[in-house]
Amino acid sequence: MLNNARYVGVGESVLDYLQLFGKKNSCNYVMLAKDGARLSDAFQQVDGFEITPSISNGDCIVISIGGNDLLAGATNILSENILSENILSENILSEDAETLFQRFLDLVKSIHVKFDSTNNKTQLFVLNLYYPAAKPRFHGRIRQWNAWLDEHASSAGYTVIHTDSVITADSDLCYKIEPSAQGGEKIAGLIVGATC
Repeated sequence: MLNNARYVGVGESVLDYLQLFGKKNSCNYVMLAKDGARLSDAFQQVDGFEITPSISNGDCIVISIGGNDLLAGATNILSENILSENILSENILSEDAETLFQRFLDLVKSIHVKFDSTNNKTQLFVLNLYYPAAKPRFHGRIRQWNAWLDEHASSAGYTVIHTDSVITADSDLCYKIEPSAQGGEKIAGLIVGATC
């Protein structure tokens, strides 16, 4: 979601809009997101992350994680013909989603351990998932994920930024799944509004 540069024109990525809007509000954003990243990638990134002076002076961290795991996992179940579409059970999908969400909560803990010890002012923001037109059969999984994000926000120590409230039109997406320039501008606006 955050690293959409390869899907849009020059100057139209989420980071481009973050830098533009941030500059107007005296905020600076550093993009560490990787396109296609999964939870395991995020754990490796946190473990190997070197906290530089510019990062340690940061006020907040914004993460977007879970969508690639959630949708790819469900797609893999279907593509391997383990289940046919006619007998696709929400219980099976929910169990898998619960495991993923627990891993997400573990990631949040690891971020707090890494960053709270160096900068106790750091706030953690988590982007919820929007509903991609390319994956309508998984909107129920996304709805459940977003509900869990809201439910655990206070106890896990993060604030949810609701991308599903602004990524609502077909023109907000390119390839029916990635934020378009318009969608990226909306996401960046939400982030700046919440963090700056």
